[in-house]
Amino acid sequence: MNETSFTDKRLCECGCGKEVVSRSPRECDRRRVRFCFGHRKTWRTRFRGIKRYCACGCGEAASGFTNSKKLGLHPKVYINGHNTRSRHRETHPMWNGGIMIHKGYVLVRCDGHPRAWYRGEYVYEHILVMERHLGRYLTEDEIVHHINGNRGDNRLENLFLTNNQEHQKIHAQERQIAKLRILMLRPYIS
Repeated sequence: MNETSFTDKRLCECGCGKEVVSRSPRECDRRRVRFCFGHRKTWRTRFRGIKRYCACGCGEAASGFTNSKKLGLHPKVYINGHNTRSRHRETHPMWNGGIMIHKGYVLVRCDGHPRAWYRGEYVYEHILVMERHLGRYLTEDEIVHHINGNRGDNRLENLFLTNNQEHQKIHAQERQIAKLRILMLRPYIS
């Protein structure tokens, strides 16, 4: 018997009839070794002959291993950066039909619109409502004003088409009215 190897009195589990040879006496004591040296399979050699492709559907081969706390060491399923490809738009768990809210305004997904600004895909809903009513795109100097001040209320009755100069006058008047209300209520507050 060789000094560097220890023989266990068990036979290889593959059925070849060879004795199981381990590398240390600790392996023999714990009965970790189940196969002879030629038939040992480790977690790396288990996947060596299997061709795996990226799960995103790109057709590229996904080779190598990755480590995670949940699964431990396991073969890669995606090529780096491809794991988000299958979670795009409708398949993404956070997708809500192409509608989002930004600073109180409702944004609607509308590809190719001349006023699309958020990632080149989203347009304010009040602009779309006014354009649908007029039957044309708004020009650059036209602004849609919310009459009741609620940015999320995009009913046609609440929208008013104006230009930049008139829009600034409207907001200046609203600020003056708010100041007057505060001045009128001040004696009652203190």
